[in-house]
Amino acid sequence: LDKNPAMPLPHLRLLLASAIALTAAPARAADTRAAFTEEATCPALSAGTDATLRLVSGATDRRTCAVECSLWPACVVAYHSPAAATCQLGTLAAWLQFWQAGSCRSLVRPPPIPDNVAPKLLAFYNFRFSLSNQLNASAFGLTANNAARNRLGVELLGSFDSNLEVDLMGGALGHYLPHNQLSFFIKVTATYDFEGRCFHWVFNRSVGAPDGGTGRWCRGVGGRAVFLERDLTRREFTSGSEFLPQDFSNPATYSTAVAIDLAETNMATFFYNGTRDSSAATYTTDPDTLFGDGGLKIGYSSFSPFKGTLHCYGIAAAALNLTEVQQLETLC
Repeated sequence: LDKNPAMPLPHLRLLLASAIALTAAPARAADTRAAFTEEATCPALSAGTDATLRLVSGATDRRTCAVECSLWPACVVAYHSPAAATCQLGTLAAWLQFWQAGSCRSLVRPPPIPDNVAPKLLAFYNFRFSLSNQLNASAFGLTANNAARNRLGVELLGSFDSNLEVDLMGGALGHYLPHNQLSFFIKVTATYDFEGRCFHWVFNRSVGAPDGGTGRWCRGVGGRAVFLERDLTRREFTSGSEFLPQDFSNPATYSTAVAIDLAETNMATFFYNGTRDSSAATYTTDPDTLFGDGGLKIGYSSFSPFKGTLHCYGIAAAALNLTEVQQLETLC
């Protein structure tokens, strides 16, 4: 198949296709290769010759396309053409470039999370594909509040009622994360109209999100990243560099992450677009009483909620290093 992407399918693969179901049971924990779902999207007519695409002929059954996509590790989308008896397969780059919203249906699933990173993650959401936690679809589900998802991600409006709330299954964020090592990752396309837009907000549910904020992760003044977590670290960290975009005239697509390591360095490390901020972060202690009831909303803030598109978001119960952050960057 690699030497001739248009060659007819072997008989064995047709037999395999008959055993493939298009939907599967909820993913088990740490199963980072999610089941296929359907998306109302079609490949452009010109698709077929790019290196990020493969065309498979002899596909009389759509389930064959799921098999062929599974056999190509980089494949995230498969479209079956009954008339041509072909499967058009594509990578993440191809899906974003060549597929468009339409009346036909394609099979999609997110890229797998690398094996070395997955055990460190509490949850990871690839919003280009779904609102489900890719590590375990039955845990840490999301409720979309005045937010719509499409193949680019989740659109947030920059209003107080537009966000994603994480279901912490009756617990608080601190119940699932160690207090001395934790990380957060996000990739966005941001539309700023003033400084200070926030990526997430941890709040005291017994008081309410607007008045009971116990933690936040925001874009600070001048492009510095600010991370405050009273429940977990009792510190507020600020990046050493003003690395976040400062041009508000056009949407900016970027990833950023923060890794807290109080066990070894008593410090935070900030990342931007797969690079490590070389300037040392600073911190101040925050001795406020621990609430112990921290809910979590992505994109929420009591003063500057996020405006733009969320592509990916992850929570790790460890201090991720540069290589691990770069691996998450490639997934979305």
